[in-house]
Amino acid sequence: MKVAIAQIVVEKGNLPHNLAKHLYCCQLAANEKADLVVFPELSLTGYEPELAQALAVELTDPVWETLKHSARKNQLVISVGMPLKTANGIQIGAVQVWPNGTLYPYAKQNLYTGEDTFFVPGTNDYQFTLQGEKISMAICADISDPQVPLRAHRQGATIFLAPVMVSKKGLTHDRT
Repeated sequence: MKVAIAQIVVEKGNLPHNLAKHLYCCQLAANEKADLVVFPELSLTGYEPELAQALAVELTDPVWETLKHSARKNQLVISVGMPLKTANGIQIGAVQVWPNGTLYPYAKQNLYTGEDTFFVPGTNDYQFTLQGEKISMAICADISDPQVPLRAHRQGATIFLAPVMVSKKGLTHDRT
């Protein structure tokens, strides 16, 4: 199995621009025969907690149709970051878009200090199987809780993916 990591810089709140960048990266990943392409935390909107309420979407939003088309066309699973509207509130989501059109959302469980002003935590682990590999998802601060990777290991994960938006150099640096 080949995994492509698309650690891209996005424009604050500019969904059309960021979506186009995602589609381009999906094509590049497909050209390299990737089976899965993983984008950073909140990759479709940028890491903009204060805009989350306005930018959050449900899984019925038209943006997903565009990504489903790309997954189908490129025959790969796409994992994108997006604020998600849920019954519990806005969550930091990583949504896996499959070539058959299925969407599987995972919501960040461990919020950083201050994120709880804008987001509610997820409550469920998420695993999927691709090309015989059992893949567990996490998002950024989830890896700071040792129970998250431990549960993944106990559930038989062979790959542990944890997309992040902010590098060690910090958010200000990453936005330039």
